[in-house]
Parts: sequence; structure tokens; C-alpha cells
Amino acid sequence: MRRSRIVTMCSLILAGEAIFGLPFAVARYFGPSFLNVFGMNDEQLGWLFFNYGIIAMFAYLLGGPLADRISARKLLAFALCSTGVFGFQMATIPSIATMKVLFAIWGVTTILPFWAALIRATREWGGAEQQGEAFVSSTEAADCSPPD
Repeated sequence: MRRSRIVTMCSLILAGEAIFGLPFAVARYFGPSFLNVFGMNDEQLGWLFFNYGIIAMFAYLLGGPLADRISARKLLAFALCSTGVFGFQMATIPSIATMKVLFAIWGVTTILPFWAALIRATREWGGAEQQGEAFVSSTEAADCSPPD
């Protein structure tokens, strides 16, 4: 039972980190190369993030009701898969106009089906007796090393 709980929490932690890999981490960690490959400047990259942010802001409002109606597992899987599928489009090195659309789509796929479902899954993981443990920092919530 303990091993299953650790795997579940580690999976939730990894999902929370992985969901932003495409819309944020690639441009952040490989900034100059990213701009060079896609033939854009910092202002254009800023517009990509603007598109993401505006869409994501509205997606937050709808995520809670969605997570109340659909299982967290299904929503998390859909969010991760759909975000990744659109990453294949980014791998084709599309035009800046297409990148604007991709970032807007990611504003939906990384927020609408994901964040409220992640909170719900974390709450369910904690159960009635361990809500505090469920929401502490990831290093305290689960030791991701195999149990002894």
C-alpha cells in the first residue's frame, strides 16, 4: 500500500513538472537556440506567452467544474497527451503564426483539464486524514525513492 501511494504522488509531481515542458521549459532553457531555430525575436516570444496567458486565465475558471464532472485520472491523461501531441507540430518548426496558435492551444491543454484535476487527485491521495501531508512541498510529500 505504501509503495502504491509513493508511486501515485511521484506521478502527480512529475506530471505537474512535465506539463509545462513544451510551452515554457524549452524556450526558457534553450532561449537563444529556440529563437534562432524558429526565426523569432524576444518580442515575438513574448507574444507567444501572451497568447498562452490570456487563454490560460479563462481556462482556470472552467477547470474546477470540469474536474468535478470527469475523473481526475482521465483529465490528467488527456492534458498530458494532448499537450504532447501538439508538441509534434512544434517539432516541424512551424511559422510564427502557427506557434501563436500552438501556445494558445497549450493555454487550454495545460490548464483546463489539468490543474483542477491535479488538485483533486492530490486531495484524493491525501484522503480525509492526510490533507496536510498531501499539499506540503513535493520533497516532503513523497520520498520518490523506492521503499526499504
